[in-house]
Amino acid sequence: MWDWFQRRMQRDRELQAGVDADLVRDNNQRWKWSAITAGCGLLILVFLNYVKLPAPWSRIVAAVAGVLFIGGLILGRFALLWDGFIRRPDPKAPPSLFK
Repeated sequence: MWDWFQRRMQRDRELQAGVDADLVRDNNQRWKWSAITAGCGLLILVFLNYVKLPAPWSRIVAAVAGVLFIGGLILGRFALLWDGFIRRPDPKAPPSLFK
């Protein structure tokens, strides 16, 4: 347990020092686009509650809003998985016969 905590603290120090900065920057972009797409989907659905469109347009716009919202959730999950990969500490080195 203590080794894992030390490796985790070392990984946090490396990330603060700028190691893998491009991976962190790309993942922050994923988080941003996830929030934008899910937010747009929700805003369109709220808009549909207040504005009544003709039947075929209402369904089309609702479908687009649903796709945006679901896509934002999927992108958010993908960003969450990448965040776990980026922040995971390196595994403990296996024992060696020759040092």
